[in-house]
Amino acid sequence: MPTNVPQKKSSEAYFQFPLCALAYGGNPKERLNAIHDYVVFETGETLWKSYDTFGQKLLVSSWKNDTRLPADINLERPLHQALMAGATALQVVMPRVDQIMQHHDDLMRFVNKYGDLYGASPLVRVRHDLFSEARDGKGVTYREFTVLAAIYSVIGDKKSAPLICQDTIRHRALGYKSPAVQEAELGRRTDGAQPLTEWQLRRTIYRLHERKLFARFTYARRLTYYSHRMTDIKLRAAIVARKSYRPLFQWNRKRADQEATDKIRNARASGTA
Repeated sequence: MPTNVPQKKSSEAYFQFPLCALAYGGNPKERLNAIHDYVVFETGETLWKSYDTFGQKLLVSSWKNDTRLPADINLERPLHQALMAGATALQVVMPRVDQIMQHHDDLMRFVNKYGDLYGASPLVRVRHDLFSEARDGKGVTYREFTVLAAIYSVIGDKKSAPLICQDTIRHRALGYKSPAVQEAELGRRTDGAQPLTEWQLRRTIYRLHERKLFARFTYARRLTYYSHRMTDIKLRAAIVARKSYRPLFQWNRKRADQEATDKIRNARASGTA
């Protein structure tokens, strides 16, 4: 078992949260702060449970020498230990434990309520540095972040590149996994958010693609495939192979059938069959 938490650069660490969290709160700042604290604790709780007793004691001992600890932390409490494990893994400096736990608990109640009404929410997995850019207002804008989260929520852990239409990105950027959920929930929002216009969405996707945060290929001018594992070149090749497989298979089958038929006819004509 591990005895400490690996240190990662912010570009290597990932934040994972339910898509429905993008519908939480009264404004983007409140929303992102809540998601941040939710992820820190959820990550830490999972990590803390994975360590053996010796590893946990070593970590607690190392934290006692950290001068950046929150003033209200109690390193003897399991919840505080889990929170510190998450903060260490994600390289986060925490202001106050009670504040983070309050944000986590409020968002958790929201996520659970959403799940009771509409089923499990898709998960979004995004790089820590991109999340920080959106939260701090430096780099990726909030709009860009929500569109990126929408796209990533569809790609998920799929190895192949999924087809994603603009309408799907539009409702998922608001935190809704389907048009039906959007119709039921949009009128209840307190932040006044509305689906992006076609121009807003196209422009946002263009900027994210330009930054190479995903690969994108449009087939027949209307079907767009996305991937965060492949380059544009590899994505095009994969879609070409996918689209060509069935016609090529059918053509080869018909050719093989015709060749076999010709052999039978020739054999009959020559009296060998």
